[in-house]
Amino acid sequence: MNDSANSIIFDRLKFSSRTQKNVQIDRCPAVDIYHHQIVLAITLTSPEVEDLPDDAPRFPAVLDTGFNDNLLITERQLQDWANPDAELEQKAEIDDGISLHEAKIWFHRNVALSRTEYLDDDPFPLELRRGIFVARNDRGTRLPILGLRALADNQLSLVVDTLEEHMTIKHKELILKME
Repeated sequence: MNDSANSIIFDRLKFSSRTQKNVQIDRCPAVDIYHHQIVLAITLTSPEVEDLPDDAPRFPAVLDTGFNDNLLITERQLQDWANPDAELEQKAEIDDGISLHEAKIWFHRNVALSRTEYLDDDPFPLELRRGIFVARNDRGTRLPILGLRALADNQLSLVVDTLEEHMTIKHKELILKME
């Protein structure tokens, strides 16, 4: 892939004003994607992982620009959906039932203009200085939540087109080349 294409991480990923039922992402149980939700396919690993294995599990996460951190995931989602062998070192206990863990998030690029189809190659790693939040099962959300900090700390640009119902995420390198 050329540098320009590599800098586009999500290429007009679709979202909809309608709920989409029983969406399958990799080996996760089918989930409903509610109207106006932007759902990304991600993988979690320990920060030391440099190359994502081909069989690393993908799972859905809702992009929520109102969440001001990296990722919030429940213990059950982490165990059932993420790589159970990933050793995510706990950094701190934040609150009763919520802990901070070291991790790396990998974005899986979508097929252009698709909501649920993803490419099998070239995942994009996100470095997370702060880590991710893991919540007790009764303190979490239906799907993991990916926050704006993960994008900002990795110099990513987010463009949401509400008229065409899609969004694009690009890496800073492409933005600088276009200027």
